[in-house]
Amino acid sequence: MKNSFIVSVGSNYYASRYIPMALKRLRASFEEIISSTPKVNSAIDSPKGCPDFVNCVAEITSQLTEEEVRLIIKEIEQTCGRRRYPKTKTKVAIDIDLLYWNDELRKPQDIHRPYVLEGMHELGRDL
Repeated sequence: MKNSFIVSVGSNYYASRYIPMALKRLRASFEEIISSTPKVNSAIDSPKGCPDFVNCVAEITSQLTEEEVRLIIKEIEQTCGRRRYPKTKTKVAIDIDLLYWNDELRKPQDIHRPYVLEGMHELGRDL
């Protein structure tokens, strides 16, 4: 069975390097992927003085399970410079979040953020 899911991809630390790297690795890992144009956005829920983020969303199709997809996403984050510890909110090399899995919302706190709404609109997936 093919599964469809949507992820958000963001970076505020060498984003011009890490966003394309993450998208390339996502494309290499999954059968079908379309992504919105990466755009600069103000940091949300971050400490004062945190640099702006570059964000996009991607719609992906795969026969893998949700757990397998989550493991691949974590591996891509690590390959692209994400460090879990010490965790910092001011320098984020890459952050990939699973927003939807087969049209089921997985991250409700992010879905109404401007970069998600704009990216979803660009992909023709208005909420």
